[in-house]
Amino acid sequence: MQKKVSIIVPAYNEEASLPALYSSLCTTLSELDQYDFELLFVNDGSHDGSQAILERLAAEDHRVAYVELSRNFGKEAAMLAGFDYASGDCAVIIDADLQHPPKVIAEMLAWWEQGYEDVYARRRTRGKESWLRRRLTMAFYHILARSSRYEVLQNVGDFRLLDRKCIDALRQLRETERYTKGLYSWIGFRKREICFDQEERRYGQSHWSLWQLGGLALEGIVSFSTAPLRLATIVGFITGIGAFVYMVYTFIKAVLYGDPVAGYPTLICVMLFLGSVQLICLGILGEYLGRIFNESKRRPNYVQRSTFNVQRPAFLSPLSLFYFFVFLFFNFANVSPLCAQSTWNARYQQYIDQYKDCAIEQMIKWKVPASITLAQGLLESGAGQSRLAAKGNNHFGIKCHGWQKATIMSDDETKNECFRAYDSPYESFEDHSRFLATGQRYKSLFALKITDYRGWAKGLKAAGYATNPQYANRLIELIQLYKLYNYDKAKKYDHFLYDHTKSSQPLHLIKTYNKNYYLIARRGDTFRSIGSELDISYKKIASYNERNRDDILKEGEIVWLKKKQKKAAREYKGRKHYVRAGESMYSIAQKYGIRLKSLYKMNHLDPDYTIQVGDQLKLR
Repeated sequence: MQKKVSIIVPAYNEEASLPALYSSLCTTLSELDQYDFELLFVNDGSHDGSQAILERLAAEDHRVAYVELSRNFGKEAAMLAGFDYASGDCAVIIDADLQHPPKVIAEMLAWWEQGYEDVYARRRTRGKESWLRRRLTMAFYHILARSSRYEVLQNVGDFRLLDRKCIDALRQLRETERYTKGLYSWIGFRKREICFDQEERRYGQSHWSLWQLGGLALEGIVSFSTAPLRLATIVGFITGIGAFVYMVYTFIKAVLYGDPVAGYPTLICVMLFLGSVQLICLGILGEYLGRIFNESKRRPNYVQRSTFNVQRPAFLSPLSLFYFFVFLFFNFANVSPLCAQSTWNARYQQYIDQYKDCAIEQMIKWKVPASITLAQGLLESGAGQSRLAAKGNNHFGIKCHGWQKATIMSDDETKNECFRAYDSPYESFEDHSRFLATGQRYKSLFALKITDYRGWAKGLKAAGYATNPQYANRLIELIQLYKLYNYDKAKKYDHFLYDHTKSSQPLHLIKTYNKNYYLIARRGDTFRSIGSELDISYKKIASYNERNRDDILKEGEIVWLKKKQKKAAREYKGRKHYVRAGESMYSIAQKYGIRLKSLYKMNHLDPDYTIQVGDQLKLR
């Protein structure tokens, strides 16, 4: 399955630049067809025709999605909205004014594939900025670097690629007064720098005034440093020492020389100085107290007016997560699969990847939409984790009525009810499709178009398939969240992956890459056990992986299921692999699905050569 990349574009009054940006993005992305892209535009309360342009683009291109905010909340909030709605394995944040060249995205993705989780772009120059603006910017970064414990990189903006782990971490940080450039550093993760030449703004003018930039700079300093408070303390301490010294001086002078009335100007100057110091310190305290006040109100960072082609993953605060897991701990036996979250879940995606070909095969055979089959499997089996699925291969909760084969007892509407048990997941999918196709009460559903998943979901609920009042809505949510509707248009399926579902043993997840199939070894796996599960000669599997058939497999090891290719996948054309500590020629060959002999040959290396950290290897 292709990795998904979200391109997040915050936009405010950018009607002039949006068509050109879209065209430029399409040109760049057409050369990266190994990825699935999502173009997520966040309209930050624009007053021009930006929204109309986004609606037109969304109607013409299924990759385009948008979030329209109810007013202008600012770029920081707009980026957070992008993080909240992005569904990709990674996301690239890019400005709408075309100052960030889309062609740099390819280089970002290349480093991401190397394992870097935050690939940021540093400007070589700042373009035609005024001397004053450039100097103030340098001064801000210098002050922030000296006062903060976290490094905020100079000449680095929001143009960067973030891995899903980084996005999820940023989504947890819900402070109202945001300075995202500082948050990038705060969350950590493996970072990689690339450099680019910032282009001049082609359309319109910057919406950032010098005053607004000053406010953002103040936000950065206050959000990531207590240095102003410490400075106020130091100034107060120094002023106090000075006042004490002056008091001693005045006392001695009065004792020795008397106390003339002279000194009125000095008194006024001292009073004004101390008053100004006090007001400055109060102002510093006010900045921090104001932010505490704003945070205490817990208002949302933004409000959306409308969305298209997106579904926001549910957000749980750390405290909510604590109560949620406490609830699960004490109520685990009573948790229903129908309580599944509507957020993107890696386990749910794994279930889809594992059974989509089986669902498509059943759709072709019985005319039940593959999206409905997969969504029902996710709900009824908890993505294969329920007791019925684990013990009885029953993924759809079908009960025993008229069933003459093996059964399994489980609690449902009443305790200890009888459910059908199957020899393999395939039999469960087959029986579920047959159950719907031959059931009289579901007959009306087959008059609907096979792509009408909403009609099917509501029809199943109306026909009494489930008692949960939200059953139809949950099916629709899952279908839209994971875009299962795409499978309803399929005309064929992968026979290798489909046959895998007929195994009666616990299934490994089989993935495809470089025109091959592979799985990840579990603890205790051998070539024999994998061969038995897949009904493939274990000797052949060992041969495909250039190993001895009796070798012990390590947990997490890649196991290829067909003969490896002579070169890496097409996306690695012209790119090299930089050898890292702990890698070997064999581990690199396994990683990219290349024959070991071919890897040596294309790099003109002798088989006895021992690679060194930092070596560069051609992959195709």
